[in-house]
Amino acid sequence: MEEVAYVQKDKRNEFQHYNYASESAAIAAIRPALIKAGLFMLPSVEKMWLDDRGNTHVEMLYRIFDSSGDYIQFKAVGSGQDKSGDKGVYKALTGASKYALLKTFMLETGDDPEVPREDEKKEEKKQPLKAVPKEVKTTKIQPVVEVAKVEDESAQRLNFELFSQKMIEWAETCVTADEMFDLWKANQVTVDAVKAFDLVNLYQPLQAKFAAIKAIKLKGDM
Repeated sequence: MEEVAYVQKDKRNEFQHYNYASESAAIAAIRPALIKAGLFMLPSVEKMWLDDRGNTHVEMLYRIFDSSGDYIQFKAVGSGQDKSGDKGVYKALTGASKYALLKTFMLETGDDPEVPREDEKKEEKKQPLKAVPKEVKTTKIQPVVEVAKVEDESAQRLNFELFSQKMIEWAETCVTADEMFDLWKANQVTVDAVKAFDLVNLYQPLQAKFAAIKAIKLKGDM
């Protein structure tokens, strides 16, 4: 935490008019300090599901290893929504990873979800007060696999495509080939599901990309 005290806001949400720190900014700020300390963080997907409003949710398990092989682990969650329907999983994975880094290492960004943004304050003034409903209905949540089977097989394909993209991003942040091997093994269950779903168009390209990145890492280790 002495090495990195603050993560700069590098992105802007033009629709809601506010700046925010992205996952890439958090990684760029923390990665050098982790390398210097001989640490690396290994992510794996524990659960992934859709609710009946189309929001995607993930539960992630993170392990932080030191050079001896000892590690600590913790979980983080993320949610994503995309009106076009093609980036919900990606946003959920990205959000979980960003806040896992920021909260684990207690890094400041100036973002506080409990403090209303200026645009939200203006919106609150415009909106009349509403009566609090007497009943709050709970939302039934279904696993992604069940939703894909019952409603739309393309949803499952989309989830696997976005998972593959995220795996490649994580692989590129690995310092050594051994870290890449651990990353693959940590997500083996989901990787096997991708293989069973579409061997040729999803699994083989993911495997080939991993092999290419691993070859570069091995050359760097020599």
